[in-house]
Amino acid sequence: MLSLQEQLNVAERYVKLLENRVQELKARRTALAMSNNDGDTSRIKLPVIELREHLGSSLEVVLITGLKKNFMNHDV
Repeated sequence: MLSLQEQLNVAERYVKLLENRVQELKARRTALAMSNNDGDTSRIKLPVIELREHLGSSLEVVLITGLKKNFMNHDV
């Protein structure tokens, strides 16, 4: 059992991690938009699948596809 202060510290680290992830994804989105506009798809090959473990207790799955790619979760 974590103390309240320890819980707040864990939450703070997690929020900072999420903020960094948002910045990373914004940069990738910008790069992808630029590559699609130029017709140059060599920078990012789609689909992109990333798996990340956070704080040892959760798993994050990131899936990036094209705008016209329709699929169901079970297809992944």
